[in-house]
Amino acid sequence: MNKDWRWHWQEDSEIKKCNNKKCDATFNFLLRKHHCRRCGKIFCLRCWGYKLYLGMYQSEKQVCIYCFYNYLDKLAGKDNDKDHLKND
Repeated sequence: MNKDWRWHWQEDSEIKKCNNKKCDATFNFLLRKHHCRRCGKIFCLRCWGYKLYLGMYQSEKQVCIYCFYNYLDKLAGKDNDKDHLKND
């Protein structure tokens, strides 16, 4: 495992709004940024905080709504990898 586990994280300074296309919340002093531990993108609290076991961390971590539901889709046999991220 890479010792710096944040290597894939999006830079805080690059993002002013939640990466969820359906949310689009603007970050400010009260609305904080949260990095998805799977895709590394930044989300607001409503769109982040789902938990998955991630092998790269060898523990359960908080992920965004899209990574969580994409994982559930894969478990159900659906290949439904949605293009949910802005700024790609």
